[in-house]
Amino acid sequence: MTDRRGLVVALVGGLAAGGLALLGVSRPWATVDIVAAGVPRSTIETAGTSAVPWVGALTLVVLTGALAIIPTGPAARRVVGALVLLAAMGAAVGTLLAGPAIDDALAGDLAQSPASGGVDDQAMVDAADHPPWRWLTLGASVAGVAVGLLVVAHGHRWPTMGSRYDAPTRAGGADDTASKGSDDADLWKAMDEGRDPTA
Repeated sequence: MTDRRGLVVALVGGLAAGGLALLGVSRPWATVDIVAAGVPRSTIETAGTSAVPWVGALTLVVLTGALAIIPTGPAARRVVGALVLLAAMGAAVGTLLAGPAIDDALAGDLAQSPASGGVDDQAMVDAADHPPWRWLTLGASVAGVAVGLLVVAHGHRWPTMGSRYDAPTRAGGADDTASKGSDDADLWKAMDEGRDPTA
């Protein structure tokens, strides 16, 4: 794999991993339908961000870390890769072990719902459906771990942004500004004297 291709793979892979993990954690990880006499049917949904909000924060680190790969230099890029690696590992472990937190969050949502009166909350928690969004977050987080490892191992060899994106030095910038101002003054003086400044 060439250095440029490695950079593209890390960038696209990091954005995809962070974006999919963030999507998954923001979606319902547990749902339950409440059917009780005298009240309308109600569906309670508990998102991953309600159960493990810190996992959502870690997926944001993965996403923003992927964006930071491009403008950073070789040394800083390794630091960014390490942050992406650690954040993705934390998100993966947190997602994998989130079962009790999901049950607790769902129980809290049930307790706050007016439709849950007269039903056994614990039985409803035990019977809840678990959509695949949690596993999307887990898979995307594992992909983020791979991206972080790639950046740490090879990121220092990848191309960086050209010097045209660097801020000019103070001395050089002042000289350039003074030279431009002088040229503009000469053009105006020539026009005032009736001469063609482009001749």
